Amino acid sequence: MLHHAPPCSASLFNPNTQWDIDDDDDLVEITDKYVGEIFYDYDEGETYRVVDVQYDEKKKKDGSVLCYYLAASVELVQDDNGKWVIPPTSLVGDIIKEDCLVSYHLVDLSDPEDIKLLDDVDKMIAAHKERTEEAAGDVESATAAGAEPGGGVQAKKRRK
Repeated sequence: MLHHAPPCSASLFNPNTQWDIDDDDDLVEITDKYVGEIFYDYDEGETYRVVDVQYDEKKKKDGSVLCYYLAASVELVQDDNGKWVIPPTSLVGDIIKEDCLVSYHLVDLSDPEDIKLLDDVDKMIAAHKERTEEAAGDVESATAAGAEPGGGVQAKKRRK
């Protein structure tokens, strides 16, 4: 929460006295936890990186308000070296295009007495790690098989 200090002659020239910043400890914690994490969304069949955590409110028809912390995320692709990168079509310079951001709910803040941590993104982070480990295992298996006499990829190339 930002509180602007009332101007006075001494504080006008000291930037440290211009703003009294009160960080939201929960937001700082989940930002530290999620920003930079890569996850796989099975429903979309796509891989994403969390680039920011944001607060959002939605009014329901009955007048109540739903409040959330969201993981603002961008789709990734693998480059030629197997590294996960943001595709150039999603960028303008170094800035991610707004229409390329996708949000996933992290925390339901609607009831201050019953804050709900949602585990969908955690599950998708785990899914990405599993897929990455499986792919690494497949590469290791193929490499090991290729090293065996008469087996593996090299032997298949020689067969006609």
